[in-house]
Amino acid sequence: MSPARLDQPRTLDDMVLYVLWNLQTSAGRAVVRLCETEFGISRRQWRLLALLAEQPDMQPSALALRSGLDRARTSRALSGLVQKKLVQRIPRPGNRREVTLRLTEQGSALQARLLPRVADINGRLLSVLSPAERAQLADMLARLLVTPPHRQGGQAQYIEQPVPILPSESRLPGVLQWAREHLSEPLSLDVLADIARMSRRTFTRRFREATGTTVVKWLAFERVARAQQLLETTDMPIERVAAEVGFGTALSLRQYFSDQVRTSPSS
Repeated sequence: MSPARLDQPRTLDDMVLYVLWNLQTSAGRAVVRLCETEFGISRRQWRLLALLAEQPDMQPSALALRSGLDRARTSRALSGLVQKKLVQRIPRPGNRREVTLRLTEQGSALQARLLPRVADINGRLLSVLSPAERAQLADMLARLLVTPPHRQGGQAQYIEQPVPILPSESRLPGVLQWAREHLSEPLSLDVLADIARMSRRTFTRRFREATGTTVVKWLAFERVARAQQLLETTDMPIERVAAEVGFGTALSLRQYFSDQVRTSPSS
């Protein structure tokens, strides 16, 4: 493919996204056949196994975030792995409604056999490139995979927030998106650090480097922005909005709203 076709694509085959999709589809078929015919699991289930091998004792919500699957697909894949005795659910002490996930001995053994086979498929795909070309590819992919900027939630007449560009190699973009989808829950620095698989200290430093603020302040901004959106686009009473965005009470919402927006929310 010539640079000119990349710069001014005229057909699907000129689109880098389409080319990469075809590449992933072609190699993915080999992985699917391997997983299903020799190991009796789906590729989606193997993805969860591989992630749990890297980080045991994840909660289902954190595993869904890391895998890029929605909760329904994650739940179905996990149920199959539990039935096959490859993954076990472990209730958290003091709160049996919350569980963490861990590979069983059978799951660890399967992962140890399967990973080298998938790595071999990956190696064969790269075998047409020289070591220097592989290094160039790694560098180019890292630059292509930079998360594009986007505006954080809310209507412009209330809040305008500058949003940094975050490198995709950081886990922060996914963690921030997860937090936005769980604002009604009791989020904290420790919760987000755990999902990011970082120590509290490392997460605090990287979070500030990426966002320019603290977790507490960022959560407050996000909650106010979401509250503002709900108040403008729904008929929810302010008490319900406060609960939906994690402020708990209408009084708390009004205080934060007034501090950030310099006006009062209306129910």
